[in-house]
Amino acid sequence: MVSTPGKSMITAPEQLQQVYAHCPVPVLMVNHTATIVWANQAAGALSNQLVVELVGADFFRIYHDPSVAADSRNYLLRGEELRGADFEGITANGQQIFVLADSMIFTDAVGSRYTLLFLKDISARKKQEHLLGYLDVAARELARVRDTKSAIDKISQLIVPHFAGWFTIDVLKDEQLEQLILAYDDPEKKQWAEKYREAFPVQIDSERGIAKVLRSGKSSLIQRVTPEILEDVVREQDRLEMIVQMGLQSIITVPMFSKDTIIGAIKFISTTPGKYYDETDLQFAQNLAHHIGLALENAQLNEEAQYELARRKQVEDKLKITQTQLKSALSSGLVGTWILDMETNRLYPDENLSRMFDIPYSPDGCDRDVLGRMVHPDDVTLIDRRREEAAALGQVYETEYRAIINGQTRWFFARGSVETDTQDGSPLFTGVLVDITQRKEAQQALKEIEERYSVAFQNASVGILLSDMDGKLMRANQAFTRITGYTEADLLGKDFRSITHQDDIEKNSELYQKLFVGEIDDFVFEKRYYHHDGHIIWVRNSTSIVRDEREAPTYTISITEDITAHKKALNELKASEELFRFLTDAIQHKMWTSAPDGKATYYNKGWYDYTGTSSFAELHSRVWDVIHPDDRPMATMMWPKAIEEGRESVFEHRLRRVDGQYRWHLSRFSPHKDEAGNITVWVGTCTDIHEQKAIQEALMMSEAHFKAVTQLNSLPIWQVNASCETVFVNDTWRTFTGVTTDHINEADWTGNIHPDDREEAVQQFNTLFEARQPVHLKYRFKHAPTGEYRWMLDNAQPVFNPAFYGYIGTMTDIQEQEQATQAIQQLMGKKDEFISIASHELKTPLTTIKVFFQLMQREMTGEHRLAALSHKADRQLQRLERLIEELLDVSRINAGKMTYQKEDFNIAEALADAIESVQEISPRHQLTLETLGGMTCHGDRYRIEQVLVNLLSNAVKYSPDGGPVKITYCREADRLKIAIQDYGIGIAPEHMEGLFNRFYRVDQQSHRFQGLGLGLFISDEIVRRHGSQICVESKPNEGSVFSFTLPLVN
Repeated sequence: MVSTPGKSMITAPEQLQQVYAHCPVPVLMVNHTATIVWANQAAGALSNQLVVELVGADFFRIYHDPSVAADSRNYLLRGEELRGADFEGITANGQQIFVLADSMIFTDAVGSRYTLLFLKDISARKKQEHLLGYLDVAARELARVRDTKSAIDKISQLIVPHFAGWFTIDVLKDEQLEQLILAYDDPEKKQWAEKYREAFPVQIDSERGIAKVLRSGKSSLIQRVTPEILEDVVREQDRLEMIVQMGLQSIITVPMFSKDTIIGAIKFISTTPGKYYDETDLQFAQNLAHHIGLALENAQLNEEAQYELARRKQVEDKLKITQTQLKSALSSGLVGTWILDMETNRLYPDENLSRMFDIPYSPDGCDRDVLGRMVHPDDVTLIDRRREEAAALGQVYETEYRAIINGQTRWFFARGSVETDTQDGSPLFTGVLVDITQRKEAQQALKEIEERYSVAFQNASVGILLSDMDGKLMRANQAFTRITGYTEADLLGKDFRSITHQDDIEKNSELYQKLFVGEIDDFVFEKRYYHHDGHIIWVRNSTSIVRDEREAPTYTISITEDITAHKKALNELKASEELFRFLTDAIQHKMWTSAPDGKATYYNKGWYDYTGTSSFAELHSRVWDVIHPDDRPMATMMWPKAIEEGRESVFEHRLRRVDGQYRWHLSRFSPHKDEAGNITVWVGTCTDIHEQKAIQEALMMSEAHFKAVTQLNSLPIWQVNASCETVFVNDTWRTFTGVTTDHINEADWTGNIHPDDREEAVQQFNTLFEARQPVHLKYRFKHAPTGEYRWMLDNAQPVFNPAFYGYIGTMTDIQEQEQATQAIQQLMGKKDEFISIASHELKTPLTTIKVFFQLMQREMTGEHRLAALSHKADRQLQRLERLIEELLDVSRINAGKMTYQKEDFNIAEALADAIESVQEISPRHQLTLETLGGMTCHGDRYRIEQVLVNLLSNAVKYSPDGGPVKITYCREADRLKIAIQDYGIGIAPEHMEGLFNRFYRVDQQSHRFQGLGLGLFISDEIVRRHGSQICVESKPNEGSVFSFTLPLVN
């Protein structure tokens, strides 16, 4: 980043050297040839050199960046300033460092030009970015594994040797440790390590190492493995000698979790000399362990699912074999026939029947008891009764029974009737017998499958409701009855409208009608039910229709989620946000908030009034220009530094008012952190202190004039001498404190400071006083007229005349400002808590539901009536999964953890993949790509495809009547412009400004179109990270065009 402001005139470089000599920020001074002519101590420490060693060296010999070094040299030679330039350097001891550089140009009295370079060490951030990028790659790779062996191989490839020279995973089984992985970068040392582990297994009851981590659940970091540490841990000499041979440098041990349960531990060991782990590596190892645990768990679930699938296939194969065998038996004469002479009780089985019962065949027959003795004892009475009833009534005799033949039980189907012998007129019982053993076994297997379906239906974690075509409720599972408070018996036969809130019936009925006529395949609708006890509950219903083989609708199925708590949280969030905006707009201070990465998210009314701007975009683009040019370098240095260090900062500067006047302000920006210590939001305030500054400057000119002026001022004003004795306070100060005595002692000050703030305030003041530095303190001070403690901002400047004369200070009441700041923090805390709960709590039931539906799909054949319904439900699960992923992306963006893997890729291929994904779910739209052939772009292809799918999905969603969606791209200078045009409902002008805000929804469309209002917010963030922004052109009822650009690869 380069700018060319006016140059400052300095009479001698020595003045600046005195100013920055003891500055904690590394500062270098170079001449017009980029030769270092001066450096402060911090710059020498940064490069691990003495200052005298730096002087005379070429700056670009120490700090360089192959991508920008040539341009940076030219900028310095031409006298242009640098802003946020990245450089890579090598310290005197060979250590690689990264710095961020800003510069300031000035000329001395003789016209020589010098450049001050302010350096910021960002090596730790670079390392963190590298590890985060590596973690993202590892997470993607681990997400692809499908079995335990592949997971083990992939984990080993990812870690060794990139992060560790030696790596182990131990899992708990039956309260014992079992080694799952032992990977080493040296194959010979791996064998040696395996022998060592076999000789010295981990003791689960030990007070050290893995055993301690498993018990405590806390990670362990040994940054440097010293001989003293080894001798303290290992007492056996032979074992100690073996460990020394490993060359251990640093060790990280982290627990591995499955949900909230510790299932094992992972140990990362550095064996590279000089490579020592730090807290950043520990955090990376903990995150990596989380993904490893998920990968192993997913692999195990997949293997179990594959086993269940194979078992089901065995049942299906067995059923097919049974059907084939039955057909074969019928066609080959394996069905036996029999005749029973009822007078002689003699049975005449044919040859097939004789073979089936393993008895000798004889035309003369056999006694009936020969077969009767083989009938299962439990079925004898049934057979006799059925035969006697059929004979008495002259009806056909049919029954199924079991027979025990050679120790095996077989099932038979018997059918017969009474006939008269044509020769002698005696009654005969004739019939057939079929062996149905295999059919019975197949039926039993199918029965077990149906029982599992019923268990899945009843035990699903979400409500499931079946309704007929008239809206009458047919069946409800346990989760639905738990949500609504009704029993299933209460619900059966009821019309769904009878439990639906009256304000939702019309819309719900309209959606059902569209479903019945085939206008839509399914719908998601948030509605209200009347609970059994009378109160109202909010639910999200995902409804699909089941059709018969003639495509006629038969019944509907609805998946019901209880979102009452979700709605309540949204309402509370909205109320908190309205209160926050009311409070911040009511105060006179200028307030703002930003994301953890420093990107502004809100300005209060005071900012717009002061700058004369009317929109967030306009103010955001001009906010740095409002700062006085002389104050801008310090501001641009302090803000990134505060973000990097995560600490509160305060400084004074001038801001240009709408009328062009510059006024002095005191800016304070502080981070709000969650329980884990992560920054969730920055809150900043700008307080107008122009009058105070004017007063302080006037006071330096005339003490008498000072007292006269200050007595008329509405601010409490005080003055102390060089001995820190109070020599003057104005009447406003006395009225505020209630102190009336002439002599003001120390107790009059400290006694009025709130006890919780007193020690820190006094300590900070004394430190600044001794250093003769400006004072900017914030504490609670007792207001005598009311007796309450109010937040005050105490500002003071040291006075030199020419020797140190003391301090003159003013106190500003900032009670309302602090209340507004607290409201901001509470609001942001609720927002972050809501996103965290919504994303993680929804993900648990979602996983359970997906497992149920996957099991159901595997059990059902293609002809099963529930197959089509199951696929529709699966689409709804995918939709819910996408919504949860959007929430997680928002959390990553807010926490500054959204990572990008940029590389060269073919844009035509990325567009084709995105179009294919959207076209599959929306066949009624015609998505056309006007291609110019393959062009290569540079960026994160996965994230860019996420943007394309989101914009295409929106184009389809907001074109409810179908129709074309046109995708074009073309070259613009060194970038590629991509445009997506639809001909749908369009966007009204009043909604354009908030289009890319989080959770922004157009109210009139919230029931008609699904979504959380996060897609465009996430997409805009991704595009901005690629150096562009999403542009929108839209007219109501005519359609919209969304476009953005990407860098081209020459």
